[in-house]
Amino acid sequence: MDENFQYQPLPRSDGLRILHLEASNEFDSELVGTLSSVPFSATPAYVALSYTWQDRDVSHAMVPLPASLRGSETPFLRLRNTSGGGESPGEKAPTPGERPLGARFPIGHNLALALLHLRPRGGPPLPLWIDQVCINQIDNAERAAQVALMSFIYQRTRLVVCWLGVAEWYGDTSGYCSFRDIFSFVEDARRNETRLLPGFDPIPRGTAPGAMEDLRSIHDMELYQLPANSKIDPLNPYWQRIWIVQEVCLAPRVVFMQGPYACDQVQLASAPRLTHHAAQPAGTDKDWIQRLVEARAGRFSDAMRLEALVERFRESGCHELRDKLFALVGLANDAWAVAGGSNGVAAEKKDAKRKSNSRRRGGSRRKGGGRNPTPEPSDGRLSIDYERSFFDIWCEAVKFFLETATPIKGFCEHPFETRDEREAKVVRFAGILQQAFAGKVQEEMASRSEIKIRPGHGVMTKGYIAGRILHLGPSYDEYTGSHLKHSQWLQSWSRYYTDHGDLGELRKMEEQFSIKIIEMYTDADVARVKAFEHDLTCALSPPTQPISGKELASAASVGRASLQRRAASLQVSSRLPRRFLGSDLCIGMVPGEAQVGDVILRFWNCDAAVVASTTTHRISQPSGAQHTKGGKRVVANMDVHTIIGRADVAELTSRLPQDARAKDKMGFHEAISEDGESVASDTSSNRSHRVDIYMDFVTLQKVSEAIVIGE
Repeated sequence: MDENFQYQPLPRSDGLRILHLEASNEFDSELVGTLSSVPFSATPAYVALSYTWQDRDVSHAMVPLPASLRGSETPFLRLRNTSGGGESPGEKAPTPGERPLGARFPIGHNLALALLHLRPRGGPPLPLWIDQVCINQIDNAERAAQVALMSFIYQRTRLVVCWLGVAEWYGDTSGYCSFRDIFSFVEDARRNETRLLPGFDPIPRGTAPGAMEDLRSIHDMELYQLPANSKIDPLNPYWQRIWIVQEVCLAPRVVFMQGPYACDQVQLASAPRLTHHAAQPAGTDKDWIQRLVEARAGRFSDAMRLEALVERFRESGCHELRDKLFALVGLANDAWAVAGGSNGVAAEKKDAKRKSNSRRRGGSRRKGGGRNPTPEPSDGRLSIDYERSFFDIWCEAVKFFLETATPIKGFCEHPFETRDEREAKVVRFAGILQQAFAGKVQEEMASRSEIKIRPGHGVMTKGYIAGRILHLGPSYDEYTGSHLKHSQWLQSWSRYYTDHGDLGELRKMEEQFSIKIIEMYTDADVARVKAFEHDLTCALSPPTQPISGKELASAASVGRASLQRRAASLQVSSRLPRRFLGSDLCIGMVPGEAQVGDVILRFWNCDAAVVASTTTHRISQPSGAQHTKGGKRVVANMDVHTIIGRADVAELTSRLPQDARAKDKMGFHEAISEDGESVASDTSSNRSHRVDIYMDFVTLQKVSEAIVIGE
């Protein structure tokens, strides 16, 4: 925002600012516009511009602008407010009979080119919504409030124009072009090409004069059909921008504009692609256009769940990493955005009061575990607040996923399994979101001198026992640096596996795991395979009989105390990561605190894994208790797994679609809740593999950090 321009307040009710770009019959004249605040209740007509703030590349940044747009440092737009009828503070007072031009408002080079091509030659001004101009970008509260309304803004627009930049062929073979070249190219398009009609409905009779002007200006936009032989650049950074997903998918009508030419999504999908002969950076994805076209085509389907959107577009680009989530909330069909600050805090306080009242009334009951009643489902709110930490935003999104997210159809067969699905997938989602935030959650955690774990500040997850440690091998340093230790490790397997097929499978797994360790491991990867210093977790195999919450707490306390005694007896050198061989073809690396007999716990459709010590508790209940039979004592056997730390496990084979092996091992079962106690109701043969884990957020962050996600 320019220091000479001051924004007028937004409407008290939901609303937005609209830029009316004034017409000019001179292509190279100054850009002039007025900014007005309008409530949505007035049903304003406007065109939303989707673009990148930066130029797509160095050559595009060198495309010349007319002298009338060049300020001392950046291009500018002459901008004034219409609210109140006066000029903005800092504007030069007009002479009698002269209309004020407005203050100089700096805009980006790419936006200046877009406005030159969009500006009407005559008639009424063109109403536009442009985030860089219509939102006060230095006001975080306003920015958060408008971002929360972004989906509404794009749903209410008459048309979204996706600006791809000027055409590649504007200049000569060297790539150089002058402003005269641009002007000539636009004039050629106006003389010779066919108009593109976005399919607007007729303007209703009786439309108010002001609205009539806006609609007429929109209907008369000069959009010219993209020539059939025109090529689209698949590596244009525009396609990778996170915000365009919402901008393209929510609009009732969308056109893609390159210079004076435009096309719809059908022509875009079939348009020839520009070929890049130079080597591209590793990881460059040439399918971003197709991904976007498919997203728009599936905008009414389950593909619009927040979980699916974050996963699909986690590698998209943005300047503010929080937008990796915020830019998708409005598009998701199972979430909705609210502004942080006063509105968001008020909503959270209201939720907290509602849940507190619920607990005083006895809480809600869940199928499958009375000790951890299901939190009352939220209404899908996620707060947009750019001043919150990445860790807090991550925690809120994970809680949303667990309590509210729409399940995948077909994952579970029965309605009561919906929560089972969420708990099974929450580790994977937590890891996906950490990837989207590009390590910022982990950075914040590492920078904290003291971490306080609050009881109740965590989630229920589900995992499965992938194997039990049979043998511990060399340390990481010995494995990578000693031929003798490496050879002894390989030869030791035959003491535990005799089947030739199993040994062959282990060798295949070992080859791939060895490549991973030698070629891909970093110091950070090694450091992750360690015991957790802070955790508030409780992991249980489903009990054979009902148990009380008090007995659960007692069993978990005994398990943690046992693990602390074990850790205290270890030398520092014994805590280095080391190789392990486990049952069920489970092989990998664990912290030095692990021992033979410990179990490896894994999670659905990702490579997250932890090692845990196991104790079996036999819990007897006195005669006369609710679950006694014939006055006799009932003994419940319960395995309690105390998490030691993170493990790295070799893959048996490529995970099947939706990780069928893990789903089978989890053996989801029906259960009911009575008087605060869990009652298992199945006899599934796989029940012994499943583990229910209450995990605090600090531990969940460590478990899900930098994991590999299954497709």
